[in-house]
Amino acid sequence: MQGYGLNSYQRSSVTNTLRWLEKALAAIEEVLAADQQGTLYRMVTRLSPEQRRLTHELVDSLRREIAAVVAKFALRAEEEDGRQFIVAQLASAWEGLEEAKSTKLVRYGLVDSSLKESLDPCIDRFIELVVALEHVVASASEDGGP
Repeated sequence: MQGYGLNSYQRSSVTNTLRWLEKALAAIEEVLAADQQGTLYRMVTRLSPEQRRLTHELVDSLRREIAAVVAKFALRAEEEDGRQFIVAQLASAWEGLEEAKSTKLVRYGLVDSSLKESLDPCIDRFIELVVALEHVVASASEDGGP
């Protein structure tokens, strides 16, 4: 019996959960591969060589187990549109930027009136660039052309 009795809703739930797990494993491998650094953050993974080896082994084991369950329950892979992911990330960033404007900072205490002139233009510029980036990505054709 294909799918071992999963109805379509159950199949979707299991598929989405395992897809999330696969993405988490990919993120873990990215973190293990190299430390990451931005202007406002630095991610350092302090694991011994033995811990790294074991982590890689367990990630590989999880991937094999996922593949086995996918085959056993006839789950299907789904192509995801990277452009949609990028646009969603940018929309979330835009929302966060709006929340960093001086008028919103009152939630955290008295706001210095000079922030409207000193901080808000910086935030507005970030938003302008995020919107420009979103436009570039969202307007690309399916084949990656202009």
